[in-house]
Amino acid sequence: MEPAKSDDDLVKVGRRIGPVIVAIGVVCSLIAEHQVTNSGKLIRLLAMGPALALVGIAMTLFPGAPITRQEWRSLSTSPEWFREAPLVHKAVWVLGGVAGVVFAVDRWIFSFVPWSTL
Repeated sequence: MEPAKSDDDLVKVGRRIGPVIVAIGVVCSLIAEHQVTNSGKLIRLLAMGPALALVGIAMTLFPGAPITRQEWRSLSTSPEWFREAPLVHKAVWVLGGVAGVVFAVDRWIFSFVPWSTL
């Protein structure tokens, strides 16, 4: 019989990796904004910054299913935290990513296309 999980033994993955994803997204966004502002060019890979930032915020606020500390240590081999996450949490993660992509396309990608050609 498996022992009951106490709150001290549980880890919410989204609260652990969300801030890291936010930081990566913010750095990518700042670099992209600097490039567009100063050189008029954009490395399109950096346009993922807003999407990463919003997904990270969503993961921090909606962290998914709790897992044990032992499961956290073997996270690379066990994606159970994602499978067991509530559907609402997954939906918020996706909506955050979509909102970030829409922002990046509107802010940076369309800034290179003259409005007369649209």
